[in-house]
This record gives sequence, structure tokens and C-alpha cells, in this order.
Amino acid sequence: MRCLTRVVELSQDSILEVAPPRSSAFEFPGVGGRCSLRTDGETLGVEVNFFHGSRRSGLVLYYKNNSVADIMSMAFRAAPISHDDNATFVDTPSVTVVDQSDPIDAKSRTPSAKPCRRVSHCLQCSSLDRNHKISMLDRNEDIDWDDTEHGQYFIAELPDNILLRVPTMLTGDATLSFGCDFRAIGGPLRSVSIEFSESKCVQWCCHEQCLDQNP
Repeated sequence: MRCLTRVVELSQDSILEVAPPRSSAFEFPGVGGRCSLRTDGETLGVEVNFFHGSRRSGLVLYYKNNSVADIMSMAFRAAPISHDDNATFVDTPSVTVVDQSDPIDAKSRTPSAKPCRRVSHCLQCSSLDRNHKISMLDRNEDIDWDDTEHGQYFIAELPDNILLRVPTMLTGDATLSFGCDFRAIGGPLRSVSIEFSESKCVQWCCHEQCLDQNP
């Protein structure tokens, strides 16, 4: 696996290099993205974005030949572009507030030096099926953000408190889990899981969670 650093414009049409109809978008309150719909191709791509306040935190993950290949972490912050409540932007793309401090501090850009060893407990779960019908699920599934199955999962804690738990080797039946911990800025711990069965994406699940204080 190799780590990539890439700068993208917010107006860019696509970050994932996976074209329809092999991919589909999904959206819940506070989280959205897109993913490939099958696991039996040469490449599977996933993009997930979490939102809270002025922050957008996300990642792009690629599997190649069923193995985790590339991961890109993304961090965005809302920032003023003019001194007139951004009205200037309506008439011109020029940025008139040129001297601004970096809204993304160095600490938030630094990934954790070790895998997070925490269990998160589900408080509320909603699902989105392939027909884009949302249902509230009566189930409380915990997510163990640690590799308790001896190398079967790739676990990472990325900048902006992004959590990642995905199978090291992709199979036809798989669950890919992504989370973002916004508690440091007064937000929630939110996660989304992408579920595959018989090589097909069957649903996306969004979880509102709390962390175990004694991992």
C-alpha cells in the first residue's frame, strides 16, 4: 500500500475514478459519498465525506485486485473569501481576504501513530438500500475499531479523527466501516458502513455512536 497526497478543488466533478453505472452515491444527515457497486472487478473505489459546522473531513479508498491499495485523506474548512460576507464571490472569483491563517492546524493533519483501540456503541442506525429508500433499523451494533481478528482487517486513524476499518482482502461478502469523531469540536461520533453480499452492494448504514471510555 502507498500513501498519496493530492490537492483537489471543491468544484472538481469527480474524485473517484469510477464511472457510472458501476458506482452510486449515498447520503445521510452529516455524511455522504459514493462507492463502486461490485467487489468482483479489478478496482473498487469508495469516497466518504463527513460534515459538522465549518468542517468537512473525508477519505478516498481504493482496492486493487481485492487488496487495499491507496488511501487519500481529505480535510476542508469553510473560510471567508471577502470582507463583505462573501458577496464579492457572486461577481468575481477573486479572493479578497488574502492573508488568512491556515484553518487546518498541524495537529489535525497528523495521523495517529498507532491504531485506535476503541469500541463504539451504536445509539441510532438508519439504512439506505439500493432503491435509495431510508429505513430506521432496530439494531444496536457495536464497531470495534481494532483488529481483533488478527490481520483480517485494515485499521487506521487518519487526520481529522477519521476512523477506518475495512477488510484487508476483499471478498464477495464484506462490510467496510468509516467514522469521524467530531466530539472535540462539539459534534457527534458518526460512522457509515457499506455492506456487500454476493459481490453486490446491498445497503449503506449510518450510525450515531458513543465511544467506550475503557478500550
